[in-house]
Amino acid sequence: MSALLVAGATAQDDLVAPLAVLKKGQVIDRDPLTKLTTTVTAIGQVGARRTVVITEENEIERMEYHYDARSGGLVRLRAINRLHHQDTLVRLVSTR
Repeated sequence: MSALLVAGATAQDDLVAPLAVLKKGQVIDRDPLTKLTTTVTAIGQVGARRTVVITEENEIERMEYHYDARSGGLVRLRAINRLHHQDTLVRLVSTR
């Protein structure tokens, strides 16, 4: 089995990590300029789909990227902006 890679365009940088080796609680990156910390916050099931959640967070914002562990595809994105009191959720509804 080949390793799946996650490549997500984030506000600050691109994340590339093999999903198979990530562990819950693992810190992937800390940016000293923006104070964003990128962490694996969850590994689990959503229905029949196994997911890996990678979160970028600082005092102002929190971005949650939910990836399908099998395909590596982004299936959900949650963006929370504490400064502007905004909470945005985008979910994958279906694929062809």
